[in-house]
Amino acid sequence: MMKPYLVQAVTRPNGEQVLQTNPRPIRRVMSAEIARTMRAHMAAVAEYGFGSVVSEFVPGIVVGGKSGTAEHVPGARPHAWFIAIAPLAEPRYAVAVMVESGGEGSSVGAQLAGQILAAAFATE
Repeated sequence: MMKPYLVQAVTRPNGEQVLQTNPRPIRRVMSAEIARTMRAHMAAVAEYGFGSVVSEFVPGIVVGGKSGTAEHVPGARPHAWFIAIAPLAEPRYAVAVMVESGGEGSSVGAQLAGQILAAAFATE
Protein backbone atom coordinates (compact mmCIF):
# COMPACT_ATOMS: atom_id res chain seq x y z
CA MET A 1 0.00 0.00 0.00
CA MET A 2 1.45 3.31 -1.07
CA LYS A 3 0.99 6.60 0.75
CA PRO A 4 -1.44 8.71 -1.31
CA TYR A 5 -0.50 12.21 -2.43
CA LEU A 6 -2.15 14.89 -4.53
CA VAL A 7 0.79 16.79 -6.01
CA GLN A 8 3.76 15.06 -7.57
CA ALA A 9 5.79 18.18 -8.28
CA VAL A 10 5.66 21.96 -8.12
CA THR A 11 7.90 23.84 -10.53
CA ARG A 12 8.43 27.59 -10.91
CA PRO A 13 8.09 29.14 -14.39
CA ASN A 14 11.90 29.38 -14.58
CA GLY A 15 12.13 25.58 -14.15
CA GLU A 16 13.22 25.60 -10.51
CA GLN A 17 11.62 22.73 -8.66
CA VAL A 18 9.94 23.77 -5.41
CA LEU A 19 8.50 20.40 -4.36
CA GLN A 20 8.99 16.80 -5.43
CA THR A 21 6.87 13.98 -3.97
CA ASN A 22 8.07 10.42 -4.40
CA PRO A 23 5.97 7.27 -3.96
CA ARG A 24 6.39 5.83 -0.47
CA PRO A 25 5.15 2.46 0.77
CA ILE A 26 3.09 2.40 3.96
CA ARG A 27 2.76 -1.34 4.54
CA ARG A 28 2.33 -4.75 2.85
CA VAL A 29 -1.36 -5.57 2.40
CA MET A 30 -1.08 -9.16 1.14
CA SER A 31 1.46 -11.91 0.63
CA ALA A 32 3.38 -12.24 -2.63
CA GLU A 33 1.60 -15.55 -3.28
CA ILE A 34 -1.86 -13.98 -3.03
CA ALA A 35 -0.74 -11.07 -5.23
CA ARG A 36 0.48 -13.52 -7.93
CA THR A 37 -2.82 -15.38 -7.81
CA MET A 38 -4.82 -12.16 -8.13
CA ARG A 39 -2.72 -10.99 -11.09
CA ALA A 40 -3.22 -14.33 -12.84
CA HIS A 41 -6.98 -14.07 -12.44
CA MET A 42 -6.96 -10.40 -13.53
CA ALA A 43 -4.92 -11.38 -16.61
CA ALA A 44 -7.53 -13.98 -17.54
CA VAL A 45 -10.35 -11.41 -17.27
CA ALA A 46 -8.52 -9.00 -19.59
CA GLU A 47 -7.28 -11.63 -22.04
CA TYR A 48 -10.28 -13.89 -22.65
CA GLY A 49 -12.80 -13.21 -19.88
CA PHE A 50 -15.77 -10.89 -19.60
CA GLY A 51 -13.54 -7.79 -19.60
CA SER A 52 -11.37 -8.67 -22.59
CA VAL A 53 -12.44 -5.51 -24.43
CA VAL A 54 -10.02 -3.55 -22.19
CA SER A 55 -7.05 -5.18 -23.94
CA GLU A 56 -8.19 -4.10 -27.41
CA PHE A 57 -7.18 -0.50 -26.62
CA VAL A 58 -3.57 -1.29 -25.68
CA PRO A 59 -2.28 -3.93 -28.13
CA GLY A 60 0.96 -5.55 -27.06
CA ILE A 61 0.51 -4.61 -23.39
CA VAL A 62 -0.64 -7.24 -20.93
CA VAL A 63 -3.50 -5.83 -18.86
CA GLY A 64 -5.16 -7.17 -15.73
CA GLY A 65 -8.76 -6.34 -14.90
CA LYS A 66 -11.93 -7.12 -12.99
CA SER A 67 -15.45 -6.20 -13.98
CA GLY A 68 -18.46 -5.65 -11.82
CA THR A 69 -22.15 -4.97 -12.24
CA ALA A 70 -24.03 -3.59 -9.24
CA GLU A 71 -27.81 -3.69 -9.09
CA HIS A 72 -29.20 -0.79 -7.09
CA VAL A 73 -32.89 -0.17 -7.91
CA PRO A 74 -35.26 -2.89 -9.15
CA GLY A 75 -35.87 -2.42 -12.86
CA ALA A 76 -33.11 0.19 -13.32
CA ARG A 77 -29.94 -0.35 -15.32
CA PRO A 78 -27.17 -1.54 -12.98
CA HIS A 79 -24.04 0.44 -12.17
CA ALA A 80 -21.03 -0.63 -14.24
CA TRP A 81 -17.53 -0.76 -12.86
CA PHE A 82 -14.15 -2.00 -13.94
CA ILE A 83 -10.66 -1.91 -12.47
CA ALA A 84 -7.49 -2.40 -14.49
CA ILE A 85 -3.72 -2.40 -14.04
CA ALA A 86 -1.07 -2.27 -16.75
CA PRO A 87 1.40 -3.51 -17.69
CA LEU A 88 0.53 -6.50 -15.58
CA ALA A 89 4.06 -7.67 -14.71
CA GLU A 90 5.11 -4.25 -13.35
CA PRO A 91 2.06 -1.97 -13.25
CA ARG A 92 2.57 1.73 -13.89
CA TYR A 93 -1.13 2.55 -14.24
CA ALA A 94 -4.18 1.64 -12.20
CA VAL A 95 -7.66 2.62 -13.35
CA ALA A 96 -11.02 2.40 -11.61
CA VAL A 97 -14.14 3.19 -13.65
CA MET A 98 -17.65 3.52 -12.21
CA VAL A 99 -20.59 4.43 -14.44
CA GLU A 100 -23.82 5.03 -12.57
CA SER A 101 -26.67 3.16 -14.29
CA GLY A 102 -24.18 2.37 -17.06
CA GLY A 103 -25.09 -1.25 -17.62
CA GLU A 104 -22.55 -4.07 -17.62
CA GLY A 105 -19.09 -3.50 -16.19
CA SER A 106 -17.60 -6.01 -18.61
CA SER A 107 -18.60 -3.91 -21.60
CA VAL A 108 -19.11 -0.25 -20.63
CA GLY A 109 -16.60 -0.19 -17.77
CA ALA A 110 -13.94 -2.24 -19.56
CA GLN A 111 -14.17 -0.08 -22.68
CA LEU A 112 -13.71 3.14 -20.71
CA ALA A 113 -10.83 1.65 -18.72
CA GLY A 114 -9.17 0.61 -21.99
CA GLN A 115 -9.53 4.12 -23.41
CA ILE A 116 -8.00 5.62 -20.27
CA LEU A 117 -5.07 3.19 -20.38
CA ALA A 118 -4.52 3.96 -24.07
CA ALA A 119 -4.39 7.68 -23.28
CA ALA A 120 -1.95 7.07 -20.42
CA PHE A 121 0.41 4.99 -22.56
CA ALA A 122 0.18 7.56 -25.37
CA THR A 123 1.83 10.12 -23.06
CA GLU A 124 4.95 8.00 -22.63
